[in-house]
Amino acid sequence: ADTDPLRIINPAADMMENMFPEMFKPNIRCMPPHVNIDNFRMLIFNGGILKRHNIKDSDALVKWILKANDRQEQKYDDALKHWKSGSTDIYYSDDIMVKKYSDRVMNKAIKNGFYLGLDSTWVY
Repeated sequence: ADTDPLRIINPAADMMENMFPEMFKPNIRCMPPHVNIDNFRMLIFNGGILKRHNIKDSDALVKWILKANDRQEQKYDDALKHWKSGSTDIYYSDDIMVKKYSDRVMNKAIKNGFYLGLDSTWVY
């Protein structure tokens, strides 16, 4: 069996970039809500997602990443409601501190349906 995780991670990252082209930027220091593909791959690799979730192929990884994106969307959706009610800048979701972003950043994430660049808690 091929155990090189990059043979799973690289095609999955490429698929994500194809699905969300506006959200992947070449600059490794790109700003939220964007991600850099190399940093994205590294997060997945270093986060041990394949082993922890018993992921054996790229399609399974893409499915897992899309579910993680859905969880992020829900978290930020809840946080937005919290902020719009006039509450403080910090929102806690499952003991995770959610940082308030500008409307521009949030609108871009919402418009593109991509929330993985807002924070890296989705990995863990």
